[in-house]
Amino acid sequence: VQAFAAEIVQLAVGAVWRMFVANGNYGGRAVLTNTVHDCVWVDCADADVGAAVARDVVAVMQSVPLLMRRRWPQLESPVPFAASAEMGPTLGDLVPVETQLPPAEME
Repeated sequence: VQAFAAEIVQLAVGAVWRMFVANGNYGGRAVLTNTVHDCVWVDCADADVGAAVARDVVAVMQSVPLLMRRRWPQLESPVPFAASAEMGPTLGDLVPVETQLPPAEME
């Protein structure tokens, strides 16, 4: 089970990375810095880009069932993958970011 969970995380992180590449790292104002288990860490130049990044990363992370269907068409995941975001000037000062997104179906 852990190996498959790791595969799912890598699938999602790969989609996040491709989104960053497609967006030019948000005009060079955001950089993927790390992943820890099922978390993606991003450094952003300011709160405005941070809010956009949070919204987009949450959408990608919530799209895991669709990403799984694309990779393994025979595997149907009825489980929604919840995602949330936090933002702050330091790791000790993180507060939840309200992304107000329904579960995503990204194409």
